[in-house]
Amino acid sequence: MKAESLFLMKSSHAINILPLTVLFLSINRGLIVLLAGGRLSTQLFYYGVTIFCISVSLIGMIRKKNQIIGGNMLHRILLINLLVYIYWIVIEMSLGGDKESVSYFLRMALIPFLIYMFLDINKNVLIRMLFVVSVIVSVSCILDFILLNTNVIANGKDFYLAYQRLLRQDGKPLLRHVASIYRAMGITGDSYDSGNLMAILSVFWFGMLATRKSRYLIIFVPAFFISLLMTFSVSNIIAAFVGVAVIIIYKMRSLKSRDIFVAISACIAGYLMCFLTSHFFNFNWSLITMWTKKFQKAELETMTAIGGSDYFSDIFMLFAGHSQTVRISNVPSVTEFAVLKMAYHSGFFVLMMSLLLMLYPVLCFLKSPKHTRKMMLPATVAVGVGVLSLWHYGSVIRSTNIFLFYTMFAIAIRNKNCNSLSKTNCAGR
Repeated sequence: MKAESLFLMKSSHAINILPLTVLFLSINRGLIVLLAGGRLSTQLFYYGVTIFCISVSLIGMIRKKNQIIGGNMLHRILLINLLVYIYWIVIEMSLGGDKESVSYFLRMALIPFLIYMFLDINKNVLIRMLFVVSVIVSVSCILDFILLNTNVIANGKDFYLAYQRLLRQDGKPLLRHVASIYRAMGITGDSYDSGNLMAILSVFWFGMLATRKSRYLIIFVPAFFISLLMTFSVSNIIAAFVGVAVIIIYKMRSLKSRDIFVAISACIAGYLMCFLTSHFFNFNWSLITMWTKKFQKAELETMTAIGGSDYFSDIFMLFAGHSQTVRISNVPSVTEFAVLKMAYHSGFFVLMMSLLLMLYPVLCFLKSPKHTRKMMLPATVAVGVGVLSLWHYGSVIRSTNIFLFYTMFAIAIRNKNCNSLSKTNCAGR
């Protein structure tokens, strides 16, 4: 009996390591490629990581205990979402869908089951892993920006191009810029993806700073937001600012002297960070405000363009979906509104099912009592930021980002359920 219990315990620990590995590898797969020094095939390794992550998500489908923890309503929504997308992929493939269609199906229908894999992990371990991931992505963005736009490091641009060639599957480093200032691409190799990661993570840690006694975050939260600004990803910056505003408004209803002290301390930490780097490294901090140039008329027209063929075709394909396969409407190929692209790809009603699932923690938050809302706040607002970022580009549903999104989802749901458990049991989970 004792041997059997020991075996079950070891099996449980092994299963709990899997989602943590998914979280780290999905975001930092580029770091492994860099550490390998070119000895890995970037494309094959990335494919392998994606297959591994999806396989772990499939294990979540059979985690009966965690399905009970997550609640019947969540389980029903996940299953209905799966059935809806099975119906969609059958039609999509019969119309001539390709591997991108299969990839979209896997991301929207199967990966959400990863939620169940995170429900059983010790909360403190998961938070530490999120912090490690945040630091790596943040440092990579800051390093990129310094390499490309300053003389702090000699031959910085050449160094950037060398390691970005390893990160990119096509071996072609991206160089995006606003005016004459280059955007940070980060460890993902893409400014939009890195910007989305930092938007979700920055808001999460800001929420943790506002609701928990985590003094060390006073130093790191300003750095996280600075790295987000360095990506010049306007959609993610706006989404993050909205998330911060929501947290501030929520906290203002129960403002304490500690909150004022934390806010002032964070501002001082940010100012000192800027002052010291300007003084010792001659870094011009005004460079990171160049993202505001994206609000110029020409840039805004590009970001908000929708396109269109004829009225009937556009409306019909909006509801029917499969537009990228049958190529009747040109809206998906013109617009940069990710949520609109998704509607034309999967169909309006299928998209509504996806949004219902993605916004489930927000709905739970609104229906929860005050104490539960406080526990749910950081992760729930981070989820909301992820969904809000779909107004442009849609990095949150890409393979580098979607696993982080559902990690936040799981944290919010588990904190909701902690309200019905004892404090001791909650801490141990």
